[in-house]
Amino acid sequence: MSENLDDNIMKYLKEKISHWNEGNHVDENVEDIIDLVQIICSTKTYSEIGRLYSEPFFTLKDLVALDLRGVYQKYYLEDARDEIFARDLHVFSKSVPIEKINEAVAKQYTPYNDGKKATESERIAAGRRFGYPECCIQHCANRKNDFDGYTFPFTSHRACSRDCEESKRINDKVRTFLIELGRNDLVDYREKEVKIFTPQKRYYDILCAMNMDKKKQEIKNREEQAKSR
Repeated sequence: MSENLDDNIMKYLKEKISHWNEGNHVDENVEDIIDLVQIICSTKTYSEIGRLYSEPFFTLKDLVALDLRGVYQKYYLEDARDEIFARDLHVFSKSVPIEKINEAVAKQYTPYNDGKKATESERIAAGRRFGYPECCIQHCANRKNDFDGYTFPFTSHRACSRDCEESKRINDKVRTFLIELGRNDLVDYREKEVKIFTPQKRYYDILCAMNMDKKKQEIKNREEQAKSR
């Protein structure tokens, strides 16, 4: 894979992602990298990277250096127009025509300011714009709840099955490319953080994490109360 890229692009990408574990948003950095690498690996032509209250790992300047196209969007809180709620960077392959880019950005469903849930048709349309496997798109569109689906470490979509061949192909291709970039540390970190969960396992883990956070807060409150006595 790496032999198909320009040497300057490879050099720039290696330098950029060498900072993946810096700062307070390591998991988000990794997710942004995986999203962008999928475009470089030609497993998709469009990704949307972004997060709440902080900048994405990549910038528009980075996309230019990597020979990609991008559109930057900001979303503001309804009751505080000067406070940015989320930042999204729409990333496209150079093969995508400008009119298709404008269409994708305009149609991309965002829940940041209307509070509505995506409909089945919106989920299908969004999945196809992002280039997700059709089987996974249909599964997502008809899922019973937000925890229904399977997560692979190096894909950005929720798979229909842990045996989904297309999801496994994308996962393996991105993983291989990250290793070619010399980022075994990122690969190891991601594989420890993200397993191929069943829906029930993911739901159980989220509940456990919420309970753990609640217990930590209760301990912190007791300690503060003891200090104030």
